[in-house]
Amino acid sequence: MSVTIHHPTTIPEALALLTDDSIRPLAGGASRGAMMNANLVTPAALVSLRQVEALRGIAVAGTDGGLRIGAMTRHCETAGSAKLSGTLAVVRAAAQKIANPVVRNMGTMGGSISLADPGADYPTALVAAGAVIEITSAAGTRRVPVRAFFLDWYTTALEAGELVTAIHLPPARAGIGLYHKLARVAGDFATVAVALSATAAGEVSIAVGGCGPAPIASDAANAVLSGRLDDAAAAGRAGAIFDLLHQVDNRNAQSEFYLTDIIEIARKRGLHCAVVEGDEKEMLGVNSRAQLAQAESAFQARRRTELMESGVTLIAPETIYFSADTIIQPDAVIGPYVVFGPGVTVGTGAEIRAFCHLEGAEVGAREGPERV
Repeated sequence: MSVTIHHPTTIPEALALLTDDSIRPLAGGASRGAMMNANLVTPAALVSLRQVEALRGIAVAGTDGGLRIGAMTRHCETAGSAKLSGTLAVVRAAAQKIANPVVRNMGTMGGSISLADPGADYPTALVAAGAVIEITSAAGTRRVPVRAFFLDWYTTALEAGELVTAIHLPPARAGIGLYHKLARVAGDFATVAVALSATAAGEVSIAVGGCGPAPIASDAANAVLSGRLDDAAAAGRAGAIFDLLHQVDNRNAQSEFYLTDIIEIARKRGLHCAVVEGDEKEMLGVNSRAQLAQAESAFQARRRTELMESGVTLIAPETIYFSADTIIQPDAVIGPYVVFGPGVTVGTGAEIRAFCHLEGAEVGAREGPERV
C-alpha cells in the first residue's frame, strides 16, 4: 500500500494538511514507521514535519531564562545540549537513555510525547522538570502543563487538528537532575523509571514512570521530601512515597518481584534509604533471567549468613530458602529443605522440621511432619 507524504515548510502549512484523522503527522518516524510496518496504523497520508524549521532547536525563550525545545528536536541533540544543566539535566539524562544511536538520530521529542508510550523516557523526565507542552492548531496556540498532557495509555490532551510544536522548561537552577530506569534489555522501554530534579537548596521534584498509563508524581510527596535528602530524612518521609502505590500498575512486569513489593517490604522493616548516583556499570541491575538467578542466589546466601550470626540454627543451610519478608527470631532451629513463602514469622526458640513449606504463618511451636 502506497502512502502519500506531504512536505510542508511552515507550521500553518502542516496544520492545513491535517484535515482528518486518516492523515497523520510524521516526526522522526522511529515509532510511526514501526507501527506502519506492523500494520498497527494505516494512514491515508502522512504530513512530514522534517522541513519545518520553526519546530527545531533548543533556545532560551522569554525573559525568565526558560528553555523552548522545538518538537522536531532530535533525541541526540537533546542528549548533547549543554543548556540542559542543573535541575534540567534530568531531561538530557533521559534522552541519553533512549534506545540506541540509530533511534536517537531519528526520533524527536515531540513525536515521542505525542505517542505517549508509558515506558518511554521523556514523559517521566519532563514531569520531574515541570515542563509545559505547547500545542498549536489552526485556531491558535495553547499551553498544557505536562501532568495534564498525559491522560491514559497512549492518550494525550491533543485534539483533532492539533500538533505539539514545542516543550517549554523552567529556567535551569543550580542543582542536579537524574534519570535511571530498569529495562529488560539495554535500550528497551522502561519497566520502571525514576526521574529526579533537585535544587541546591533542597527543593525536590520526583516522578516515576513505566508503572501505569502516565508518570506518577505528587506535589505533597515533593513537599515532604524537599529540604534535605540525607539518609535519615528520606527514611522518615518514606510514607509520602508509599501512599502513591495505589497508582502503580504492575502490568509491565507481571509475575515478577516488583516495585510495590520492594517498597512495602522496606517500609515494614523500617529500612533507611539514600539518594545516590554512580556509574551505571557499577550499579546492580537485573535485566535477564540469568541475572535474576544470580541476584536471588546472592540474596539467599546473605540471608542465611545474617540469620546464623543472629543466633538462628540452620541445619543444611543451602537447602533452606527465604522470602524477602521472612522474620526469624534468635534461638529458632530450622531443619533442612524448608521453604519460607511470604508473610512468615518464626518466634524465639521455635523449631521448624524438615520438608516444610510455610506461607502467611506465625510459628511459635514445633511444626512439621512427624518423624518416621
